[in-house]
Amino acid sequence: MTAGAGTGTGTSTTAAGTGAVPAEFLAGFPETLAEVSRSCRTLTRAERESRRALGEQAADAGIGLRELTAAHLAAARRAWPALPGVAGAHETAELRRAGAAVLAALETGIGALAEGHARAQRHALHRAAAARRAFVDDLLYGRSDPGRIAEQAEGFGLRLADRHVVAVAAPPPGLAPLRLKPRSRRGRPPRPPPARRHTPCADPR
Repeated sequence: MTAGAGTGTGTSTTAAGTGAVPAEFLAGFPETLAEVSRSCRTLTRAERESRRALGEQAADAGIGLRELTAAHLAAARRAWPALPGVAGAHETAELRRAGAAVLAALETGIGALAEGHARAQRHALHRAAAARRAFVDDLLYGRSDPGRIAEQAEGFGLRLADRHVVAVAAPPPGLAPLRLKPRSRRGRPPRPPPARRHTPCADPR
């Protein structure tokens, strides 16, 4: 996979044929890598959450995770030669420590992007399922305007002007209808926060 930088368009071009990712979805990432290369620290909680939020926004904007990941990898490759911890390294050991810190930050950042992207997709699926349930209720009980129902039906691939056969089932007398309960997260132990380690770039003297 190859990636190249957009020139003056405000976008980052990813792999050939996959389109371009707007620069807003890379906001602050090169600067973060520069600071990490200097201090060899890990990403902060705020920085991880920022990547998650951008991953959600990218999914809502229709940007695929592959394109988003490729754009971040390309941004890291372009920034690498000018990173303070890389350009200012005087020994191979210093360069290795800075490189390890940058790669770890890149891995964490892309992981946070993927989490946010997946979270947005789950929310979209839940919204679509709720819309389908509401449409079926309106269709069966006639609680909505017919024009609105017809418009919603087209969104689900139905043409109400055509002939349809509808089957409605009811439980036998004395048998309560089955109700599915959503899974609850109560009782689960809280997820411990990831451990943060600070590794200075310079060797202790």
